[in-house]
Amino acid sequence: MNKKASTPTEALRKISGEFTSKDPVVVFLYHLMRDHLPTADVEKLVQDSQINGKECLFTNGYLARYAENLAQRLHETAPQEHSLKRLGEYSRIKNNEV
Repeated sequence: MNKKASTPTEALRKISGEFTSKDPVVVFLYHLMRDHLPTADVEKLVQDSQINGKECLFTNGYLARYAENLAQRLHETAPQEHSLKRLGEYSRIKNNEV
């Protein structure tokens, strides 16, 4: 006999598939979409933010510096494997090319 989930949260977790992450960006985006913005809005923001190495000129330097500070704080708490992926070094280390 299947054991029923004891709370709605446990039921949703079971139905949707249990998932864990140590990546602070995943955690941030999850909370953002769950509690604050529609997923379509977040998707649009992500698409607009994929600048592929191009420089972005901001109209509000104060806000841009605060965004930079928040990004640095998220990166500082990321496990080493996530930091390396962002720097493009993960595959080189994995393949012993370093």
